[in-house]
Amino acid sequence: MTIVELFYDIISPFSRFQYELLMRQLVGNHWKTMQLKMTPVMIREVFASAENMPPGMNPSKAIYLNRDLKRLSDFHQIPFSLPKDFMQIAIEFKTDPALQFLSAIQQHIDEASYNRLVGIFFQNFFTKNPAEIWNPDVMRQLTTNVGISSESIEKSLNTMTNDENQKKLEKNLETVKNLGGFGLPITVIHLPDDKPQWVFGSDRMHIIGHLLNETKPPILRKE
Repeated sequence: MTIVELFYDIISPFSRFQYELLMRQLVGNHWKTMQLKMTPVMIREVFASAENMPPGMNPSKAIYLNRDLKRLSDFHQIPFSLPKDFMQIAIEFKTDPALQFLSAIQQHIDEASYNRLVGIFFQNFFTKNPAEIWNPDVMRQLTTNVGISSESIEKSLNTMTNDENQKKLEKNLETVKNLGGFGLPITVIHLPDDKPQWVFGSDRMHIIGHLLNETKPPILRKE
């Protein structure tokens, strides 16, 4: 099995699409050589380390971004809407606690449950009227809905802001910096006999399949 590692942030729209596309390959047992790993990293820190301006801060890019996300949603058949206060949420770093929580709980649950949980957070955030995924009560409810124990949830809520979890997120950022990352999502293919290869964005699924030596094309639309 080859580890395919998705570096994501819950506030990253294209991370949302890349998550769904990779999960289609996994859940459908389509690419049998892939082991999917989700790694949280704060996109604002990735932008800062690369001295890169978030696309939403550029008026021309922002207009195109909104149009492009709508087309992607229609084509891939992935429900998606930008929250009505998306820019305010981003500027105020409101989703940081959600990412901290997802980082903390990763060590307390199995990989499959974690992957599902990340999807639940994405689905509940990228709607016109998003759930307050940064609110501890909402985080608790969403995680309970996936069947995760209250013990794991409370441990994660209690440790999400401690030094150990912060160092973990910093290590994830350092990995992205060393790769040369400038935004998210980043998908790293950990080839067993070669150095890792990575692709940026949510439109390189064919390249990922090629690097995995998979013969089947990716599932880009629901079957």
